[in-house]
Amino acid sequence: MSTLQKKPKRHIAELVWLRTVACLMIVAVHAVESVIHFASAEQMDSSYRLLYPLIMFMKLATPLFIFISAFLLAHAYHVKTPEHFLRKRAKYLLIPYVIIAVVYAVLEAVYAGFSSAVLAERLWKNIVLAEFHGYFILTIFQFYILHQWIAPYLNRWKATVVIPVALVINAAYLAFFNLMQPFAILNAETFWQFLWWVPFPAWVFYYVTAYYAGRNVEEFRDRLSRNRLKVIGGSLLSVILFFILYSSKILPVNSSKNVIVLIYALPVMLLMFYLASVIRSKPPTLLNWIASLSFGIFLLHSLCQKVAFSALQSALPGLALPLQIIVLFVAGAAGAMLLTYMISLLPFGTFIIGKINLPKRASIQPAGRPTASGEG
Repeated sequence: MSTLQKKPKRHIAELVWLRTVACLMIVAVHAVESVIHFASAEQMDSSYRLLYPLIMFMKLATPLFIFISAFLLAHAYHVKTPEHFLRKRAKYLLIPYVIIAVVYAVLEAVYAGFSSAVLAERLWKNIVLAEFHGYFILTIFQFYILHQWIAPYLNRWKATVVIPVALVINAAYLAFFNLMQPFAILNAETFWQFLWWVPFPAWVFYYVTAYYAGRNVEEFRDRLSRNRLKVIGGSLLSVILFFILYSSKILPVNSSKNVIVLIYALPVMLLMFYLASVIRSKPPTLLNWIASLSFGIFLLHSLCQKVAFSALQSALPGLALPLQIIVLFVAGAAGAMLLTYMISLLPFGTFIIGKINLPKRASIQPAGRPTASGEG
């Protein structure tokens, strides 16, 4: 067999479920955060403050997207990548990154009272400092670069050695930036505020774990099935420990870059994958659509929510917080899906929302069935 290890394209059913969950989690988190940010002290009574740990739990979405991307990458090319691998991905990742960064910069400048100075500042922060949710694209692209170099070694090294080492590196990196104050050097504060979570060490544990899982999907499924009680129990215990640590305010960093996310992220992801594999059927049509359009939803949901929130404040300024959250969630999910689909029909649509495979063209591999390697 060629060292390229490239086989016919197929999506893996479990990843459709995981991608959908991750996508909707991100939309939900931003819906809740938008409402809370502008809520008055009177509106934010004790019952709503319970949302904070729930929001923090749903920060799992970013590590989950890293896991899915790395899983597919290893599944398709676990030894060697093809020619023009990076060029193709730069076209469908970096170009959309720049375009969407510009779109959000313009929108933010308009809301701030448009001026060339404000626009220039927002362009600089979005494109160069990655000060918007699109930073995730830069992180993923780093793993594409890293994969070309490290995959042959990971293929030879034992997972039982590599995964713990990656965990230590990842935890040490996050803990350093969670706990340390910026050094007294040029641009240190800027790096601490916006950039430190972009480099791959902030996420390397998820990449390495996903590599070994995606390299042999059938073995991964089998291991989860045989150890299902450990998977379920470990996930529950990790979530309980997470809530205890988060409530203690030991590390108040309210993001997916909080080191304590490492405690529960992988156990919960393994449980999700196991539950999806137990279903042993093709995902429902709606899930296939959400998963297929997930990259566009990720890029555009915040845009739809900003517009919806402005409309709410103008038309229904006294709307109850729960209803505001529901409206923003629906606007972020359904609005971004519709917008992504419409853009995908344009000749240049792939340069805005990336390359997508709509469900009617996707070949879905049911969970638990024989595996055909491929990149989704």
